[in-house]
Amino acid sequence: MPSLENFDGTKDPLDHLESFKTMMCLQGVPDEIMCRAFPTTLKGPARIWFKKLIPGSVGSFAQLSHSFFNHFIGGQRCGRPTTHLLNVRQREGETLRSYLTRFNKETLLVDGADDKVVLTAFISGLQSGDFLFSVYKDPPTSMSEMMKREDRNRRGSNERFNHFTPLNAPVDRIFMQIKDDPALRWPGKLLTNPDKRAKDKYCRFHRDHGHNTDDCYDLKRQIEELIKQGKLQRFVERDQREGRPPQARPQRPPVEDRPRPPMGEIHMINGGMAAGGTSRSSRKAYARQIHNVLVTQKANKTPRLEDLPITFTEEDARKVVHPHDDALVVTLEIAGYSTRRVLIDNGSSADIIYLTAFQQMRIGKDQLRPIETPLVGFAGTSVYPLGIISLQIIAGTYPKQATKRVEFLVVDCPSAYNVIIGRPTLNRLRAVTSTYHLLVRFPTEHGIGEMKGDQAIARECYLTSMSSPGVMKICQVLAPNVMIHKLNVNPSMHPIKQKRRVFAPERNAAVMAEVDKLLTAGFIREVYYPEWLANVVMVKKPNGKWRMCVDFTDLNKACPKDSYPLPRIDQLVDSTAGHKLLSFMDAFSGYNQIRMEEEDQEKTAFITSRGLFCYKVMPFGLKNAGATYQRLVNKMFHDQIGRNVEVYVDDMLVKSKENEDHLKDLKETFQALRTYNMKLNPEKCAFGVSSGKFLGFMVSQRGIEANPDKIKAILEMSPPTTVKEVQSLTGKAAALNRFVSRSTDKCLPFFKVLRKAFQWTEECQRAFEELKVYLSSPPLLSPSKTGEELYLYLAVSSSAVSSALIREEERVQKPVPYFQAHSIVVLTDYPLRKAMNKPDAAGRLIQWSIEMSEFDIDYRTSHCDKSTSPGRLHRGVHSPMGRRKVNQNNSRTWTVNIDGSSTKEMGGAGIILVSPEKDKFEYAIQLRFRATNNEAEYEALLAWAETIKEDGSQESDRQKRFLSWS
Repeated sequence: MPSLENFDGTKDPLDHLESFKTMMCLQGVPDEIMCRAFPTTLKGPARIWFKKLIPGSVGSFAQLSHSFFNHFIGGQRCGRPTTHLLNVRQREGETLRSYLTRFNKETLLVDGADDKVVLTAFISGLQSGDFLFSVYKDPPTSMSEMMKREDRNRRGSNERFNHFTPLNAPVDRIFMQIKDDPALRWPGKLLTNPDKRAKDKYCRFHRDHGHNTDDCYDLKRQIEELIKQGKLQRFVERDQREGRPPQARPQRPPVEDRPRPPMGEIHMINGGMAAGGTSRSSRKAYARQIHNVLVTQKANKTPRLEDLPITFTEEDARKVVHPHDDALVVTLEIAGYSTRRVLIDNGSSADIIYLTAFQQMRIGKDQLRPIETPLVGFAGTSVYPLGIISLQIIAGTYPKQATKRVEFLVVDCPSAYNVIIGRPTLNRLRAVTSTYHLLVRFPTEHGIGEMKGDQAIARECYLTSMSSPGVMKICQVLAPNVMIHKLNVNPSMHPIKQKRRVFAPERNAAVMAEVDKLLTAGFIREVYYPEWLANVVMVKKPNGKWRMCVDFTDLNKACPKDSYPLPRIDQLVDSTAGHKLLSFMDAFSGYNQIRMEEEDQEKTAFITSRGLFCYKVMPFGLKNAGATYQRLVNKMFHDQIGRNVEVYVDDMLVKSKENEDHLKDLKETFQALRTYNMKLNPEKCAFGVSSGKFLGFMVSQRGIEANPDKIKAILEMSPPTTVKEVQSLTGKAAALNRFVSRSTDKCLPFFKVLRKAFQWTEECQRAFEELKVYLSSPPLLSPSKTGEELYLYLAVSSSAVSSALIREEERVQKPVPYFQAHSIVVLTDYPLRKAMNKPDAAGRLIQWSIEMSEFDIDYRTSHCDKSTSPGRLHRGVHSPMGRRKVNQNNSRTWTVNIDGSSTKEMGGAGIILVSPEKDKFEYAIQLRFRATNNEAEYEALLAWAETIKEDGSQESDRQKRFLSWS
């Protein structure tokens, strides 16, 4: 019996059974012999298991196999999933044969792998090279065909450059002349043992000892490649350069001289630099050259190309459908890729390649060179290219081909085309175009080459452009050098992939419509295998439509907060009030006008029923998106902010003190917008108005008013019936806090309801009605003026301390919203200045003193003329009492007027004191207990007695006056 490795219970039992049965079948033994021979292949624990079998319990080898497999099933090898093959990739420097061998070993570990899946995984793991390019050009249909092709490639690789093109100079001398050519790729270090190399030989190409430069195989191979690309023709022997025998007809070059096939093909995509240069001075100099052209100047001739006539005949137009007005769309080989949908545009001063086509060529963005000059007139606006890339193109069909190196501008903008070839390249090719014949012809070393236009593709491109009206109008992303959003993800946070949420048909249809819209606009792209993944959230708009948001909760947790400061809303609103004309502006998808850093784009991935997508622009919902946008607008309007422009994130406002200045201010603002290519949404803009809504407030020349919508929301509320409705009421009242005097006292009954079980009492209902009455005529907040005095008034109750900042205009006092930039006068009868300056004061008092030290506060004794309006605002006094002058000859006589008030719940008292110097002092006292009218007057009299005792007066005349209390 053939040898078989004994089974010890640690390996795969199924593998052992299959091996055993295979050997037994070769011998043709019956079932009984297989049962007797099987124990001889066991050892250790497996043999012990067999000895423990009950005699007579095994009736067949199938039964024995079943018992054996069930007992040792723990050692069965678990097959890996098919996706495991996607992790097998060709290593740097690894040969194709080694990679294939390693890949086949990994394939054996996968159970039931489909041949096409295995083939796809193998191709995806290949390193960029000639073999990969040949696979793209002619894809194999099976893995066995791939192995045969690899074998042919391995056997033919050593014979590829056995015969080199004869040169007219030594290789060493040619190398010294081309060593600075960027097309020359310098090799790595020699891999042979340094001790075994010839020390007397040195290669300048490898920069190491071992062989001479003239004998360097790698250098010869690169020179041969450059010659086949149409370069280094000056070093080719004359007979070889002419490329034809004495016969008149051109000879077809040998097969080995043909250029290598394209690396791949770029099919349908969903979705300059002229001779004048990029600087203004170079463009002016280029324009002046036209005046220096001599009439007698002869055209330069290219010595390698004959002056062959280029003609078009009616025969050339036979395969073109007439009449037509189709564009000239051709196929061109660019950077080794057969690129379709290439538009020949005689009106373009630049050669353009779109980002989607550029990405399919597998060229890193790090190879792009920066450019600051925009493309003007592109889609009606200025578009900033991502950069410049130098790529080789091959025009025509073999052998009548022309090879040129073209400077392409890479543009990130949706288009029906992959590439646009403009005048620079057409002139270098000496090409002549005919839109009637849909042909481009140009001279080559082997005759007149041509590129034929594809009429069907041209019409497809036309339909693609017209089917989406917004395709050519969405190029509104700002240049990367202006602003770009980056995600500072904490590396210690693990990526999170949210599970997909299922939506109702209506919402799912809205998601699909929004995805189509974003794809058309070029704001998102499809993504594969993202590490971060979020769900979309559908929110219904007031107009009944759906808004799609992305739940970036997990991603935001991993990003630290951007500390860039946002403006204070009260400062912006205060500085806006008092201007005669205002213009309110809103950016069109403002956040989406800022690019996302390319390496962070896939972190914004979201899942839909159609697939996975990520944002190419900054989306809404990111943690630091507001700070990035504020950086942008601060940069755009840095000369205008605070003077004639106020900006808070995407809310922009132009303000003018005088009507005649508004057009000038708008012009300055539009120039800034045009400079940075920011677009506005005309539906959300209002120009030249006297008032409007800004950051939740109504601003005008008169001052600042409460938002009518917020007031209306409270006025139309019915009495709350649940705790949630009470919370809604307190939230709405808090939004109007600065317009409500003593708001805490007015809303205190509502907060009491939230502390315990819900019970809407009469006190709550009364407070609710009083709040509505008060909000029916809210106060106007007036902007302060430079240099004027402001007065701070306090009202203290048992539950809250309220304050109001007052400015006086034409003897009428008005509240103001902001006071940090003004002097503050505090009217008080208490020694606050002395208390604030005590070095041994309590800790809390010292803390207050430090916090208030940033303000310019002047403590003064209260005066009657400054107490009427705060009494109206905080205490409810409607009018001051009259005063009576008594005994004017007595300089020490005081005049006092008192009155009392009594209600069902509490009482009140009022006092007006007139000093001998005719100073008047008003006091209002609120009694927190029930009292009769007389008792209230007595309380007023006692308060008066304490006051005159402090002031040092000796006599007084008591007169009773009427005082109205609300």
